[in-house]
Amino acid sequence: MYILDIDLDQGQSKNGLALAEKVRQLDKAAQIVFVTTHDEMAVLTYERRIQTLDYIVKQADTAKMQARINETLDLAYRRFELERLAQSQTYCYKVGHREHKENIERVIALRTTSVSHKLELTTVTGTHQFFSSLKKEEKDNDFWLRISQSCLVNPNHIQAVDIRKRFVTLSDGEVESISRDLARKVKKQLIAGGYFERL
Repeated sequence: MYILDIDLDQGQSKNGLALAEKVRQLDKAAQIVFVTTHDEMAVLTYERRIQTLDYIVKQADTAKMQARINETLDLAYRRFELERLAQSQTYCYKVGHREHKENIERVIALRTTSVSHKLELTTVTGTHQFFSSLKKEEKDNDFWLRISQSCLVNPNHIQAVDIRKRFVTLSDGEVESISRDLARKVKKQLIAGGYFERL
C-alpha cells in the first residue's frame, strides 16, 4: 500500500501524481491512497488512470480523518485477502511468454509427454501443453498429488481408487496407474486429506 500526498514538494502538485504514476507502472497491484488538502485534484487521478483506492482530504477534525484512514486500511486489507485467496485457488502456467490461469477446481491432471520437458495439463474443458517439469510444478503447487513419475493428479478429481491394484480413475474417465514405490505414500496422503470418506 502506498500513501501519498499530491503536494509532495513545495506546492508542486505534479510531483505526487507523477510518483503515483511511477508506482502504478512498477507495481500493477499497488493500492494507492492520496491524503491531501487538494480535493480539486481528485479528478486528475482518474484522468491519468492511476486507479487510487481512496482520496482522503485532510481536515481539521483529526478524529474523522483517522476514522476514514482506518476504513481505507480495512478495505485494503480485505482486498489483499481476497486477492490472496483467489491466487491460492488458481493454477498458473506459461505458454511461451504468456501466463494462463485455471481455477484449481477445474484442473484434473498433469502428465509428461514424449517431448522432453513438455507437459500436458488436463482440465474440465480440455488439454493444454506447456514446457516445465513435474518436479517444478509439484514443488510450486501443493494441491498436486504425485501418483507416478509421469503423472500428477488433483485429488478432488479422483472418482475411484484401488491401492491394491494401483490405479485411480479420474473425473474425465481416464485411468492412471500408481507407481509401486508411491502406492503407500499416495494412500497416506489420500487418508490424510479425507478422500476415502468422500469416495
